[in-house]
Amino acid sequence: MRRIRRWVDAETVRLPQAIVYCAYIVAGVQSLALGAPPNAVAQAMGHEVALMWTALIIACPTLTLVGLWQRRRAFSLWLQLAGDSGVTFASAAYVVAVLQATWSERATFAAWSVAALAICGALITWRDTRRIRQVSKRIQAFEEGCARE
Repeated sequence: MRRIRRWVDAETVRLPQAIVYCAYIVAGVQSLALGAPPNAVAQAMGHEVALMWTALIIACPTLTLVGLWQRRRAFSLWLQLAGDSGVTFASAAYVVAVLQATWSERATFAAWSVAALAICGALITWRDTRRIRQVSKRIQAFEEGCARE
């Protein structure tokens, strides 16, 4: 219980991100198990592309979660960047598919909700990129300091 309270009180997006990403994975696995992606996705993208979209919503959140789990490893930031980028694009593709499946002036609750998630994904991807740059600069400064000695 103490661990859960620490997660909830933390000044980080890790817990909400993990919850949303686990939901994406479950939705993707359910889609594969049922053999049917969301109707809007299948109609707008076709069956083959919808299958690739389903693979994206399983693989990309998994990459991010592995990156968060292995956060002390050098490759973890790159896994997070790859996963978050994929989630952002998969979410945006879903929004476009839903908007194409409905009347052009009328968006559904799902489209607006996932659009917000896509924007959050884009911001998290931007954060990942900034972190990688910061780490690269620190490593470069450290290497330059070692070279002088």
